[in-house]
Amino acid sequence: MFSNSLFAPKEIVNYRNDKWYITLLYFLILVLLIAMPQVVLIVQHQGIDYSAKKEIRTHFNGGDDIPFHISDGVLVHDQGNDDFVYTEKLDNNVNIVMTTGLDANIEQSSIDTSITVVFRKDGVYLLQSVMHSKLFSYNEYNELNNIDFSEATDSRNLDFWDTMFYVAEQELEKVKPFFNIIAIVSTIIITVTDLVFIALLLSLFQMFLLSRILTFGKIFKLVIYLLSPYAFGNALAILFGFGILYYVGFIMSAIYVSRMARAIISESMRGR
Repeated sequence: MFSNSLFAPKEIVNYRNDKWYITLLYFLILVLLIAMPQVVLIVQHQGIDYSAKKEIRTHFNGGDDIPFHISDGVLVHDQGNDDFVYTEKLDNNVNIVMTTGLDANIEQSSIDTSITVVFRKDGVYLLQSVMHSKLFSYNEYNELNNIDFSEATDSRNLDFWDTMFYVAEQELEKVKPFFNIIAIVSTIIITVTDLVFIALLLSLFQMFLLSRILTFGKIFKLVIYLLSPYAFGNALAILFGFGILYYVGFIMSAIYVSRMARAIISESMRGR
């Protein structure tokens, strides 16, 4: 079947009476083919990318002074001002807040729409919508003792940034299994939705030609088989980072479906 779906689309007509579970199995194989490269990339991904590190250093470089340091596992304001709240938006998804005041007012609007990482007196917290959880205490990492956050404004201060990225990567490693599961499940759901949508789209187009010959269910079944070029193109695009292969696969599947439809019409006209 794989061979015909890739190289002899007209022969796919012979599979129109397949049992539903055979088509379902073939569909799941296509889902696996597309999802597997993405799953491998998710599992293999380690730490923070160099480009992301460079972007973060550049963001803080030359910015406003951050008047905080850590001493004996406690965040301290340089002038002892517990009312001061430092805020910085890294991007549309992440905010940084620093304060030594236990009851400091953090704008709820920033929490509702993004993730807010809060450096409080006793440790680092994660806030998002109604979620408010402590990530770690400063005394869990000896590397953080006596660190001066004012050094963040100098991107050339590699010692400071190496320490911060080390701690961040250690924390990411703790939650990596959980986020991997979420990412893998999301990838599979997106892949299934994508394949179903493409199959429905191509099937609806062919209904105008084949509605008097085949039921929609049988047309949909044959289209599933002919999504093989699309699946292979999608997988290769992910593996090699060459996006045009995605569109090549889609176009090939669309052409194959058209050839399959013409073959069905020819058979019908011959009275087969």
